[in-house]
Amino acid sequence: MANDIRNSLKLAKVDELIWTSAAGLEQFPGARGLFGGQILGQALVAATNCVKPEYSLHSMQCYFLSAASAATPLIFLVTPLRRGRSYQVLSVEVRQNGSPVFSLACSFQLPEPRQPSFQIPFPSNVPAPENCEMREDKWQAVIEKEGAKWKESTRKHLQMVIDERRDSPIAIMDAVIPGLPQNRGAYWLKARGIAPGELSAPLQKAVVGYLSDFLFIGQGAKALGMKSFEPPGSPGLHLDMMVSLDHHIHYYSDSFDTSDWLLHVIEASRAGSGRASVHGRLYTRQGELIAVTSQEGVVRAKLSPLEDDEAAGKKQSKL
Repeated sequence: MANDIRNSLKLAKVDELIWTSAAGLEQFPGARGLFGGQILGQALVAATNCVKPEYSLHSMQCYFLSAASAATPLIFLVTPLRRGRSYQVLSVEVRQNGSPVFSLACSFQLPEPRQPSFQIPFPSNVPAPENCEMREDKWQAVIEKEGAKWKESTRKHLQMVIDERRDSPIAIMDAVIPGLPQNRGAYWLKARGIAPGELSAPLQKAVVGYLSDFLFIGQGAKALGMKSFEPPGSPGLHLDMMVSLDHHIHYYSDSFDTSDWLLHVIEASRAGSGRASVHGRLYTRQGELIAVTSQEGVVRAKLSPLEDDEAAGKKQSKL
C-alpha cells in the first residue's frame, strides 16, 4: 500500500554500516526539501540495524543541516561511538550528492524494568480520538466554505496538502481542548497501513521519530499568532518560513503500538530572533507517557520591504 508507514522507512543495505533509502522520498507542497520526519525515521532504522537486538533505543538528537531533494537517494553512514555494557552510542550522517544534509546521535540501553518510575499524568480534558475531527476533513470543510474568497493559489495549495495527508502514511486528529492557551496544542497521531502488533518495538520507535515531526515546530508559529494560509494583505503576522533546526526524543517504553492513536501534547516555550522552541509529550490512549520530545526551528514572519531593509542594515553594522 502506498500509505503504509513501512514504505516510508525502508532502507537497502550497502555495507555493514552503510545504508541507502529504498523508499519514495516525501516532499510536501511548498516545502523547501524532504519531510524531516522521514529522514529522522530512516536514520533511526539505520542505527538500530547496527546494534544487537537486546539494546533498546532510549534517546536521540539530530540536526537538519540542509534541504534534501526527493530526486536522489539518501546515503546513511553509521559510526559506533561507544560499545558499553549498559549503553551504546552511535552517530548517523546522512549525505546526498556528496554533501551532509542531516546528522543524528542516538543512544541504546539494556532495559532496566525493575527501576522505579514517574510520569506527568495524561491530560484529563482531552477528547478521545473518536470524538475529534480528522485534520484533512477539517481543511476540506474550510475550502468548501471559504474557497471563493481566497486566492486560487492558496486554495490549490491547501487542496494539495489535504491530498498529501489523505494519502500519507500517518493519520492526524485535532484534539481541541477548551481553554488551552495559544502556545499549546494536542494532536492524535497514528500510522496507517499496519495492523496491531505487526511492527517490532525498534521499528515502532522509528515510526515515533517520523510522526513526532508533524505539526511540532508549527506550534511556535501559532504562539506568535502567525497566519499560514491567509491571503496576502490580510491583517496580522504572516508566516514566511518555517523549518526544523534540531530535534530530540527520549523514549521511556518498548510496549506501545503506533497502529493505535498516540497523543502528542505540544507547548511552545519561547520564540524570537526568527526561531522558536517547542516541547512535547507523547502518550498512548491508555495514558502511558512513552516519549518526551523537543525541537527548535526557524520561524520567520513575512516582513515589509522597509523592515527587511532595516534588518539587513542592522546585520551589516554588526559585521
